[in-house]
Amino acid sequence: MSISEHGTPSSVALVARGIDALTGNLERVIVGKRPELERAVAVLLAGGHLLLQDVPGVGKTVLARAMARSIGGTFKRVQATPDLLPSDITGGMVYDGGRGTLRFVAGPVFANVVLADELNRATPRTQSAFLEAMGEAQVSVEGTAYPLPQPFFLIATLNPLEHHGTYPLPEGQLDRFLASMSLGYPRLEDEVEVIARQQVAHPLDCAPLATGGAGGARGPLINVVCGGDRGRNTDPPRGHARRQPPRVGWVGAAGPGVGGA
Repeated sequence: MSISEHGTPSSVALVARGIDALTGNLERVIVGKRPELERAVAVLLAGGHLLLQDVPGVGKTVLARAMARSIGGTFKRVQATPDLLPSDITGGMVYDGGRGTLRFVAGPVFANVVLADELNRATPRTQSAFLEAMGEAQVSVEGTAYPLPQPFFLIATLNPLEHHGTYPLPEGQLDRFLASMSLGYPRLEDEVEVIARQQVAHPLDCAPLATGGAGGARGPLINVVCGGDRGRNTDPPRGHARRQPPRVGWVGAAGPGVGGA
């Protein structure tokens, strides 16, 4: 599904069909949330990461699992707790008795789709273990950098800050999420449809549509490069406009982050 070519009408149509097929596959699992699924797919294809701020039981974990299955990739889940250590996420060096040396054992962050559940329950030190992975798609342990599988897509969920035992995420970490959204409760007719579908098969019985995870593609799954100035948007980016002091009196955006999506 990795595409890198000039922005011809045929290539754009191919990308559009791929996005529509991936979103439709997710709709077989998450019912009645087409706009939210389109945003999640857009973040994945852009090589970004997604922050979900929502109540429990609306399908956040199922969305992450369905996304991994749809792209033919691997899935890992990290449950954040106050006693979670950075090495529990990244992995670390373990003594190999057979060889008499230390060897690196990869942590759960080494997957195509990683769900960091209740991320703000972890301490700031542990939260920082995700920074290098999100920003550089690698993990450094004992001076050695280990590349993460590509594509690498992190979905994090947050508890409300008023809940006991939560730690706010620093702005530098929030800025590494391309988008923030909420799934919300389904409508009544969608709840009925969910129940009906589960009588037939498990909702995660969706076939993979792409091999971005297994094929080892690097970078964003879709990268359409337009030739020349045709189709280029010459309007100032929204983040740029927000950073102008004469127009805005508050702290501006540092780049693509949760406020810009």
